[in-house]
Amino acid sequence: MVLGVNGNGRIGIGTTTPTFPFSLTSAGTQAMIAYDGTNYLTLGVGSSGDLTVVASGGDISFSDENLATTGTLAAGATTITGALSASTQIGVASTSPLGILSVRR
Repeated sequence: MVLGVNGNGRIGIGTTTPTFPFSLTSAGTQAMIAYDGTNYLTLGVGSSGDLTVVASGGDISFSDENLATTGTLAAGATTITGALSASTQIGVASTSPLGILSVRR
């Protein structure tokens, strides 16, 4: 295990040269936040830079905040309650909607 603390007050785990106030560098899952041994959340960043969030209970709640992306937002077997808005197009069962709202069976 590598732990680095530099003169600028930066802490690194998995690196001796942290570039942010806290840097965690590792392949695979980088962090786990746990309530206990059964109920937890893991976070990981893959080699392509994509974030993976896994909640052991299956649900992730954003409370009263917005969820935004500059790419594709994909979800499987999802129920959406409340308002859904998009500045471009929404596709249901489609990753390439043909209009403002595109529903495929």
